[in-house]
Amino acid sequence: MKILYPFSIDSYDESSFLATMELAKKEQAEVTCFTAVEEVSALDEAYLQLLKLFGSYQIKMNNWQATDINFSKIIEVGNLEDSLVNYISNENFDYVISQDASPKLNTTFLKQFLSGIAREPNVISFE
Repeated sequence: MKILYPFSIDSYDESSFLATMELAKKEQAEVTCFTAVEEVSALDEAYLQLLKLFGSYQIKMNNWQATDINFSKIIEVGNLEDSLVNYISNENFDYVISQDASPKLNTTFLKQFLSGIAREPNVISFE
């Protein structure tokens, strides 16, 4: 099973990340974190946000133990919506996690653009 966790550096949603990792552990799923930033200078911010999210997971849920969750990250330079559409069109995911507080990654937006791909994943919101 594969889970896509798209995130934006414009919003921070620790609770949805923790819920995603909990789901991945329960389902023995692979988690891919995806984002795109407009400028190369913002790459550090994307990496720092992932470190903060993963640190929260380790502190609050995993007690700094090694995790058996297969975890990967994709960080691109470009428009988030366009990059996400291109990426997900070429990959197969069972679940895509929405972040309803984000104007770019909310359930409505994700369902709208996912409806056009061949193997439509389920959109999950933990809000």
